[in-house]
Amino acid sequence: MPAYFLQLSHNLISDQKTRLSAVLWIIDHEPNQPIPSKVFKSLAQDPLAYQQLSSAYDKAIAAHPEWTASLISVAADMDSSFGHGDRGMARFAQAIEAHPKDAILRNNACWARATKNIELDKAMIDCDAAISLQPEGGFFDSRGLVHLQRGEWAAAISDYDAALAKMPQLNTSRFGRGIAETHLGKADEAKSDLAAARLANSKIDETFVGYGLKP
Repeated sequence: MPAYFLQLSHNLISDQKTRLSAVLWIIDHEPNQPIPSKVFKSLAQDPLAYQQLSSAYDKAIAAHPEWTASLISVAADMDSSFGHGDRGMARFAQAIEAHPKDAILRNNACWARATKNIELDKAMIDCDAAISLQPEGGFFDSRGLVHLQRGEWAAAISDYDAALAKMPQLNTSRFGRGIAETHLGKADEAKSDLAAARLANSKIDETFVGYGLKP
């Protein structure tokens, strides 16, 4: 793991220009390395930074088609952090048009919308496609979040059940199921799921508040 990534992750670079240079170095040399949203948000007041980062990701995506899904996801997160969420969704749409059977790409597009509570009908289409192509636990977790955002509590529980059957340690599914159970008046089940998720991840409440959701 490059030193720059560790320094950025732990907020050890305070100078804005140095931080931007570090991010650009990672995109150029280690483009598949995920960069935390907080790093992009710390640069969001600089419009020139957005131009440089957007251009860098455009080049990286073109140069590394084998990493399309992950690069598009990080680039879209960067777009959103700078207030250009529409650009991020356009990246997904363009990539999906070229790679409609890329299950990870379809799931990531669904997740990007679900976590921001936007375009949930489109999110559902992409999650359905991802699960049809490759019924992985993480994909059911993504669709469960779409159902949560739409207030479809029973459907959310069904998807979270499917996710946990495949990935029993997936604490996001356990927490999401706890939220749905709370809304359906299943107090004992909700208490158990929420407690287990919090034990596994002490910051999971904060994560879901970021999605606009809480028990």
